[in-house]
Amino acid sequence: MLKGRERFLAWCDDCGIEHDAVRIEDTSSRGRSLVAKHDCVVGDRLLLVPDAAILVEKNGVDHQLSHGVLGLVHKLIEKAVHTADSHSIGHVGRPVRALVPLFQMMNHEASPNAIWHMDSSGGLVVEATRHITAGEEVTIRYGQYNNASLLVTYGFMLCGPGLHHSVDLKVPASGVEVEIRVQPDGSVARRAALGPLFTAFQSACSNGAHCSRTVDLLVAEALLKSAKQECSAWRAFAGMEQESQFAHLSTCSADTLCSLISRVERWRDGGAEPVCRPGSNLRQGRLQAALGPALVVSSISETSSDLDGVEA
Repeated sequence: MLKGRERFLAWCDDCGIEHDAVRIEDTSSRGRSLVAKHDCVVGDRLLLVPDAAILVEKNGVDHQLSHGVLGLVHKLIEKAVHTADSHSIGHVGRPVRALVPLFQMMNHEASPNAIWHMDSSGGLVVEATRHITAGEEVTIRYGQYNNASLLVTYGFMLCGPGLHHSVDLKVPASGVEVEIRVQPDGSVARRAALGPLFTAFQSACSNGAHCSRTVDLLVAEALLKSAKQECSAWRAFAGMEQESQFAHLSTCSADTLCSLISRVERWRDGGAEPVCRPGSNLRQGRLQAALGPALVVSSISETSSDLDGVEA
């Protein structure tokens, strides 16, 4: 009689899943993962899960249904929902979530050695992005997630420098609220997200370079207020006696916000007026420039289809 793993792999074969380049391996530190069976080079296909083998929720799943169940059954349903959430992806091209056999065993890395995408038939393909030696773990990026999202959803964080130390910051002001991602050096990713703040403050000003400086200052003060409040909250949290992962997350998040505060204060205290150029958008130019440029991304998967990866 076949054992559990053998039955699972036999089922994968029956479903047309191509997995000859990888094998399942258990480790004490990383749990279950996929490793390369042999040396692979850039572009080698490591895994193919056809559309028919991808388990897609039917018409979406209403997680709130479990709230009406009491006692042990309620806890079991919540555990099942969390397990499914932490092993599923947002299915590209469909407004649903999906479980992908074998693929869901792959671990996340800031600089992975593989990338995944959906092919024209709806199947999921994993390819090598660099040389992978036999026995080396095959890793991917789940998506553009910071450590807070990784810890809450998957129960782990990444160490070392990288965009995983970014912080999502909500900035309410003048009747609107925007959310920005602050990167570890204090720069802001996708600075266009600040547009509604500039628009809201501009209505109180007249056109011209002076107005541009005024609007920039108002946006800067809104950023500083939110960043300082959030930074203080993270510092207080870091000072509490707690599990080491949370302490590390708190300290790194506070440091990231302090970098943003320093950037904005340096710009604000510089005092230079913006230069008027024909056709330029003065009201956003100088502060927007001070909030960048964004950190350079070295990993190919940072700008890949992983943008539609495993949802947090």
